[in-house]
Amino acid sequence: MNAIRGGLLAGFFATVLVSMMMMIKTATGQFPELHVVRTISGVIGSPGNLVAGFGAHIFIGTVIWGIAYAMIESRIPISSHSAKGALFGIVAWLLMMIVFMPLAGAGLFAVHRGSMTVPLITLAYHLVFGLVLGNVYAWNIPSPKRAPGRDAKTSS
Repeated sequence: MNAIRGGLLAGFFATVLVSMMMMIKTATGQFPELHVVRTISGVIGSPGNLVAGFGAHIFIGTVIWGIAYAMIESRIPISSHSAKGALFGIVAWLLMMIVFMPLAGAGLFAVHRGSMTVPLITLAYHLVFGLVLGNVYAWNIPSPKRAPGRDAKTSS
């Protein structure tokens, strides 16, 4: 249960940070062809409902990706928490490009959006998401090498 809670917490922190990046992008008027929340709202059947789209975005990042990471983190054969998270972020991005973008009518790797901007920026978002996810998760979950509350020097 600690792993799931850690995954939810890490997923939430990572999603909030990426959401802030998305809001800055939107507020500055950069890359108008990329609007993740509007795209999600259309896929979930509420076109134009940004509240529903944002809620789904938070749910996906926190619950789906957070729990998925918690369930597979120990099986990823990499010792670096940053690398584990980055790899997870890349896999999540690939799923977005191969499954979600075609569902949104944007085609594989968002080719119908007219430029490479969408795949590249969403890759950057997912890398940041993964790095934060991996590190917050590692910070929140006790190492299996020693019991919680016991210093490695004092254990006998």
